This record gives sequence, C-alpha cells and structure tokens, in this order.
Amino acid sequence: GIWVEETDALLPDSKNSFVYNGQKYPAAVLCDILHMETAVQIDTNGYCSDFYKGMPVITRNDFGKGKAYYLATASEHDFYINFINDICSKISVSPLLPYSKDIEVTCRSDASNRYLFIMNHSGKSNTVQLPCDMTDVIRGRKYKKGVVRLNPYDVLILGSALRGTQPA
Repeated sequence: GIWVEETDALLPDSKNSFVYNGQKYPAAVLCDILHMETAVQIDTNGYCSDFYKGMPVITRNDFGKGKAYYLATASEHDFYINFINDICSKISVSPLLPYSKDIEVTCRSDASNRYLFIMNHSGKSNTVQLPCDMTDVIRGRKYKKGVVRLNPYDVLILGSALRGTQPA
C-alpha cells in the first residue's frame, strides 16, 4: 500500500506536527517520507512543516477482509488513545472497562463465568468502574457495580456469572 522514500531522524529538541480529526499532534523522533500506492491518507494534511510538508503521516490500506494502518512518525500518548479508540469504534470493539491510566484489564471466560484480571501498574491508588456486581475470586470479597479502588500495584481477579448461569 505504501513505500518509504526516506526517514528524517529528528534531533531530540526538534519536532514536526500533523493534524488528525481536527487535533494537532507532535511528530517526533523519526518522520518517514512515504508514497501511497493502494493506501489512502487518513490524517488531515500530512506533516505541517519542513521539506516534506503535506506528505502523509497516517495511512490505511484495505486488503481482502483486513485493514493495515501505517503511522509514519512517533507522537504523544493522547494521539494513540484517540487513534485506537477511533479504529475500535468503527469495528464495534469496546474496552472491557472505561479507560483508566496505569490500569491493565484482561478477560477470560468459560461456559458460565467471566473473569476480569485488573492490574494497577502505578505506585498510586487508582479506580476502575465495574459494569456489574462481581466477586474477588481470591479473597471472596463482593463488589457492587460502580467504582472500585485499587491500591498501588494491586491485582484483582473478579468473577461474574454470564447471563442465565449461576455466579462464580
């Protein structure tokens, strides 16, 4: 879908920028100068400055039943959150829990139960929003739907029954 002609390695204090969904984001570290063949540009106007002003930053190539995205630079955390959320919403993928900084959530299930593994990777307390009543499968503590506080570096393994089955 694309080919990279050149890569501009930026000095540590140098930055370029690009616009995605009306928001300006920094382009840092490396800026690929690319050409599209079958891919389409999905950023607004490419890089905002330098000799490659207007060259694509974000492309998408549709192939068979799949889509490949190419990011020609490194940006900030907020860009990646917005970009991934946009892609996920287009394909009806939703997070297990609402986003919370420094929290990792994974899910496992069997025929009758769903288990959330919730890890706080921070040295500070953090909160998550539970979608339903759940039980801590290690400690036996019951949690009601709503906000739950996790201690620094805490891990919770919470279980709930799938609809139409008995609780874990």
